[in-house]
Amino acid sequence: KILLELLVTELPQAFILSKAVVPAVRGFLNDRIRTQAVRKTLDDPTFWHGVLLMQLLFLANDKLRDAQSAELDRFGTDHVLLQNRFLHMDEFQITALDEETIPPIVACQQLFQASHFISRGSINALPSPSALVCGDEFVLKTTTMQMPGEFCILLMHRNLVPVAFKQKVLQVSNTMKQRTLQDRSLGPSQIFAMMAGQAIRPFVLIEVARDNIVEDTARFLRQADPAALHLPLKVKFAGEDGQDEGGVRREFFQVLIRKLFDESYAMFTRDSESQATWFSQSVLQTEDTDQLFKVCGTVIGLAVYNNEAGIQIHFPVALFKKLKGEPLTLADLQDIKPKVWMSMQQLLSWEPSTDDANKEFEDTFCLTFAATYEYFGENISQALKEGGDDILVNFDSRREYVDLYCQWLLETSIQRQFQILADGFNQVVDSALWSLLTAEEAHLVVCSEPALDVADLRRGARYDGYAEGDPYLEEFWKILESFDVTQLKKFLAFSTGTDRAPLGGLHEIQMIVKKNGVEPTDRLPTAQTCFNMLLLPTYASPEKLQKLLLLAIENSEGFGLQ
Repeated sequence: KILLELLVTELPQAFILSKAVVPAVRGFLNDRIRTQAVRKTLDDPTFWHGVLLMQLLFLANDKLRDAQSAELDRFGTDHVLLQNRFLHMDEFQITALDEETIPPIVACQQLFQASHFISRGSINALPSPSALVCGDEFVLKTTTMQMPGEFCILLMHRNLVPVAFKQKVLQVSNTMKQRTLQDRSLGPSQIFAMMAGQAIRPFVLIEVARDNIVEDTARFLRQADPAALHLPLKVKFAGEDGQDEGGVRREFFQVLIRKLFDESYAMFTRDSESQATWFSQSVLQTEDTDQLFKVCGTVIGLAVYNNEAGIQIHFPVALFKKLKGEPLTLADLQDIKPKVWMSMQQLLSWEPSTDDANKEFEDTFCLTFAATYEYFGENISQALKEGGDDILVNFDSRREYVDLYCQWLLETSIQRQFQILADGFNQVVDSALWSLLTAEEAHLVVCSEPALDVADLRRGARYDGYAEGDPYLEEFWKILESFDVTQLKKFLAFSTGTDRAPLGGLHEIQMIVKKNGVEPTDRLPTAQTCFNMLLLPTYASPEKLQKLLLLAIENSEGFGLQ
């Protein structure tokens, strides 16, 4: 505690942390992680001493930022000024964990061995960075110079662990749970089949028609046993030949979510400026509508639980704050309705030009403590507090108005819709590790859209029938590099089933490029999305390769030839 206060006192500017101290400590931790990975252990005392130091620096950065935030609040200044002045959380993180150094299953098992922190499927009171640094139960043992065992659990320091690694741990946890439930569900016939060498394990199967996917899915979920949804999900598109080894399910989520959250259902709106999807206030409160909101939540939950990251919907971080029970503020409004957020900022920054600030404010803005919205063509006024329709907002009460308006817009007016969606989500996602993620990290896991880097895709690629450095492959990669973002997204959807990159980058796809015939041929490139495999014929010229590859990716939705 004394050292922390000393750091805050002696480092009035955080640039000293960012330019020298934090990079040095992060470099040390990365080296220690790589060394321990070779020995397949996490028992190096010096590594955990470094972790303690990094947590101390993390807290110092937070205290410095909080102090300056309070100073800005006194003068009503925008906090955007602080964004580049202090370190972001990812600057404290152990980046070597993204280099496949420590297997995610090791970190998962290590955390669950600390069983008293796990209670009824959720992380129960995991210590904060402050508790880890200053708590009595985490004091260094001076006789051995080692930290206590509970301190030496990697995921206990979740603020120092990159989100891509945490996502992999969550995926491992989901898979372990599915396998455990499958084992419990095995009947005598399945056990005898497995003894005979047949890999038969229970799963939940949903069959849908592509042109009726929303209604078919809603009907299935309405009739399904909630417990069965924790088994692995497999999907069958009616009238199509695809066998689901992961690729059919991936496309199911992409097609379903694109249609389910379309504005034609009048359940969600999309802001024209931010493109963020948010709950509509003008929703009919009917049993059918409630059912569809629950379907929305359940589908998002199933995508997370079945390790399908990167859904094609632009939810703001605010949704995940609400799912985690965190309050929303004016800052969250910026991602949802930027124009409204700007209007609120203008109210707060307005300065009077006369001695009577309250009267001037009332005459300038003509606002009451009420919100107006459109409900199927009719303008509805909603009082923000008792008698608010008749109470004018003045200079002194403007902050109260902004707070009440934000609470109404982000919480009260959409509470019913959100709660039903949350119930659907929570009946599927009950993993203890989900709570390890911050709202920002959960947003990245579910809605991630990292940059699409062809060089990174190539770095993880493997070949079958072709050799690394083959001149034909060089032409293939040049063609991909020439694609614009839209074409590259279509190529990824064609070859992997999703147009999104994993959080760790495209190399994690480990795409297989397999030779599939030679000239003379007019066979199009094809793909086995379940295995991220591109079946690529060897054409006579780069021009023919580009022409037929573009033709294939432009006509790629569906399974089986039609």
